[in-house]
Parts: sequence; C-alpha cells; structure tokens
Amino acid sequence: MIAGPVLVTGARGFAGSHLVEELIRSGAEVLAWDRVDVDLLDAPALSAAIARARPVAICHCAGAPHVAQSWADTAAVLDTNVMATAHLLDAVRDLVPECRVLNIGSSTVYREAAEPLTEQHPTGPASPYAVSKLAQEMVATSAHRDDGLNVVQTRSFNHTGPRQQPAFAAPAFARQLALIEAGQLDPVIRVGNLSARRDLSDVRDVVRAYRLILERGRPGAIYNVCSGTANTIRAIVDGLCARSAVSVHIEEDPALYRPNDTPLVVGSHAALTTDTGWEPSISFDRMLDDLLAYWRTAILQADGRG
Repeated sequence: MIAGPVLVTGARGFAGSHLVEELIRSGAEVLAWDRVDVDLLDAPALSAAIARARPVAICHCAGAPHVAQSWADTAAVLDTNVMATAHLLDAVRDLVPECRVLNIGSSTVYREAAEPLTEQHPTGPASPYAVSKLAQEMVATSAHRDDGLNVVQTRSFNHTGPRQQPAFAAPAFARQLALIEAGQLDPVIRVGNLSARRDLSDVRDVVRAYRLILERGRPGAIYNVCSGTANTIRAIVDGLCARSAVSVHIEEDPALYRPNDTPLVVGSHAALTTDTGWEPSISFDRMLDDLLAYWRTAILQADGRG
C-alpha cells in the first residue's frame, strides 16, 4: 500500500472508477479527479490543484478512449491524450518531483502482428487514437528520461466490464440483449466484424494490475496489461446470446465496421507477471456473466423497476 494521497485522473470514467474502488480496498488514501473537478488542459488551474493536493502518486486514467470516434475529431483526441498528459507531468516536475506517476497507455500503439505482442514489438499506430497514445507515451518517457520523474507506464489491451459505455463492442451487445429481454427491442443483435480476434480482460483484473504496477513496477518501464488469450468477437456475441432468456438473431451491419480493423491483437503479460506477480483471475465466462447482469439491472432501473 502506498502511504500518502494517490490521485486518480479520469476517476469517473470506466477504468478510473474501478481503479478508485481497487485503491480504496487496498487501504490507499484516494483523491478522485474528473474534468468537472480539474481541467487538465488548463495548465495554470492544474498546477494550482496539484500544489493543493500534493499527491505522492498519480494514476493518470483521464483521456479520450474510443478508437472509432478518433477519426471524427482527431484534434480533440490529441489535445485530450497528449497535451493534458504534458501539462500534468509539467506540474509534477515543478511541484511534486518525487511523485510516482502511472501513465495509462494502449496496445493500439503496436504494429500489427500474428503472434503475442511483447513490449519489445515495433510500434505502428493505425488510427488517430493510436497516434495520440503513442505521443502520450513518448511525452511520459521523456519526463522520466530527461526530467528524472518516477514514471511507469502501461500498454493496456482491450478490457470490459460493468459501467463501460455501449460505444464499445461488448457492452453494446450486452445492452442490446438486456433491451431485447425487456421487450424494448426486436430480437436482433446488430454487429460489425465478427472474425476479429481480441485480447479481452475484465476491468477488475486490469485495475488490480494498475495498482500493482504503481506499487512494484520499475521506474521507466512499460508493461502490457492483457489476458494473453485472444477470442473472436463472435465468441463474445455467442457467449452473451447463450446467456439470454430469449432467442436472438445475429445480423451483420456494415456501418459498424471500423476503417482499420486488425485481424488479431493478443499480448504477453510476462514482464508484468515477473515484476509484480500479477496474473489474470477473472474468467471469460464470469466477465460475460457480470457484464450482462450489469446491463439487465441498468435497464430495469431505467424503467423504474430496479
């Protein structure tokens, strides 16, 4: 456990909210920030907030998270992911230079490969989002190398779970099923490319990895956070449909295909396991069980029945 205030940016977001819970369970003193609290693009306000908070550690989860949406507004994604990180690290350097910083990155920075990706694999971002995450990573690497800051980073692979927005595939499928079960949609699940294979983890495993990296990771290191197993999108859809209380037809929708959709993304978590002892603990089946249960409850609550 880290002694002293641990600041989480993006604390009301998907992974950020789960990380806050994980840190609190570990006994940490947590400061939870979201954009309504502090705008990371407002450098003077950010510096003033850091000066007041004096964190001993920061988990930087804030950012624009969606690959598909990055094609529509590239400038906003670059601002949110790159400039906000630069402002945060500038404030740390000037005000709390001993602070430990965990920068949350993305596996999308890697070049396409037919084998499990290690941290040594070449980068080759294929979307505006991926470009922004590689630039964010480079800013953080420079802060460690050139300014001596205690920075450690992740390249996080796909993850899902309760509270993830339905702009992402797995929660979109689960939400559609819950609406179908509630009689609010026709029994049809609309999907994009089902053949793509993705390394998909439960968010609760992912944030446990973040906590352990914050506590035990090597300064300057970058760690893959992944399950080490690839499942097809079809396996996710079929797994959720198998849990449905009603019969559902699966229908492909070309409008849901991405401009660039890599056939396979799977990672190796060997470095993370060696340095922190982390292993994934939540099964694929439990992940789907809990995701669908979350959306069933959310739909009932929206109807005033939950």
